[in-house]
Amino acid sequence: MISLTRRDFLKGGWSLLSTLRIHRRLNLLSLMFSAMVALFIIAGGGAIHYRLHQEHGASHARLAAAELAGKAGQLLRMGLSLTDFLAFDEVCEGTTANNPLLLSAAVYDTQCRLLYGSEAGYGVPPELPCGEVTRTLQEGKGTMEQVVLHAITGTDNTLFGFAAVSVNRGAILRNTLRSVFRLAAAGILMLAGVLIIQNRLFRRIVEEPLAELVRTADSIGSLSMAQIASLRAKKGPDDIGRVYGALEQLLSRIFEARAELLKQNENLESVVRMRTEQLEESNALLAKDIERRKALERELRSMANKDPLTGLLNRRSLDIRLDRLLSEAGIQKQELAVLYIDLDFFKTINDTLGHETGDRLLVLVAGRLRAQVRKSDPVARIGGDEFIIVLPGLPAAPFASRLAEKIILALSETFNIDGNDLGISPSIGISLFPGDGRDPKSLLKNADLAMYMAKSRGRNTYCFFSPETSGEEDRRFPAKRG
Repeated sequence: MISLTRRDFLKGGWSLLSTLRIHRRLNLLSLMFSAMVALFIIAGGGAIHYRLHQEHGASHARLAAAELAGKAGQLLRMGLSLTDFLAFDEVCEGTTANNPLLLSAAVYDTQCRLLYGSEAGYGVPPELPCGEVTRTLQEGKGTMEQVVLHAITGTDNTLFGFAAVSVNRGAILRNTLRSVFRLAAAGILMLAGVLIIQNRLFRRIVEEPLAELVRTADSIGSLSMAQIASLRAKKGPDDIGRVYGALEQLLSRIFEARAELLKQNENLESVVRMRTEQLEESNALLAKDIERRKALERELRSMANKDPLTGLLNRRSLDIRLDRLLSEAGIQKQELAVLYIDLDFFKTINDTLGHETGDRLLVLVAGRLRAQVRKSDPVARIGGDEFIIVLPGLPAAPFASRLAEKIILALSETFNIDGNDLGISPSIGISLFPGDGRDPKSLLKNADLAMYMAKSRGRNTYCFFSPETSGEEDRRFPAKRG
């Protein structure tokens, strides 16, 4: 009896494909597909390489522009004007001389007019569009088409002009073409390799099984009639039905496998949904945790910079702000005033009514001080009842006097705390920049001495620092805080 297996069905199918000369068609389709893939790789690779070469050229241009701007900045910090540089055209040429990716370099003033470097038509235009230059630098890109820009600044970061370097498009295109040629060569090799591998696989999968089938048929054909009769007797009359039965069993197994696969797919989908819900819940918890951490970080930063009782600046933040304001005032030739405020007889209120009442009084005083100044003026609490106000960017003496009078008037109104009307007065010392000091330590020290002078003169007043009288007042009136 002869039984047909799945291997017999596959061999029969492959023999049918062979009779239809499918091999040539497969070769043609593989060739077309491989050619399309190679063209896609070449086109995509060419675009990618062109972009990479562009970025490489722009990177070189950025470095060259930064170097040129640095050289100009060094000359500016030596006291020269941007228009007074000697032989700076040669410096611009030397910036791009040994780099084939760069075409030319130039220096422009803040009006985008050419000062040094290339002429029109040689890479960098003689006049850049100022609006586009400003927008490009504000967006932080530094690149305008094929021109890379870099700001030229002085010691105080004042803008004096721009250094511009143009990218050599021809060099980029040549490098890209070389890369495309290499990709084309690789694509041709890949195509040849695919065809060779396909032919070998076709020979192994199709031609060899067919040859084996032919050999089997030849061996059957060489049997004698008696042997064929005995095979027919063993075979029986119902072999075709058995072939159909084998096919039915095969299809039944395929459907069973398909049903099992669908069931597993449903189970997998339910597991995926459950895992997705768990992941979303975990993400929500993680987002809340991140928000709590951010809030904690903000609170810690605020605690590090603010006085925890009044919310004003603390001593550390005051030193940083005052140092920066003094630097700006020195550069811009401006005056600055420091007011040192000490509350008169605050210790008596604190001792008689308790620290809680004293703390509430300090919070109310801080609010009134904050209301007398601009939002940009630093107000700090540096000790128990000691406050500092800094007035930058104004004629120091008259505005400091006016502010001191406003503070005395504002604090003259009583404070109602738990039904108690409490009165308080300030003693204010004032030091001025640059006359009374050029650093935070000197200004705070001299304002403190001036505050002692105000206390020695009866309190509830203000006093400017005076080098001639500060020591004398200290010796004659050894006033204490309070």
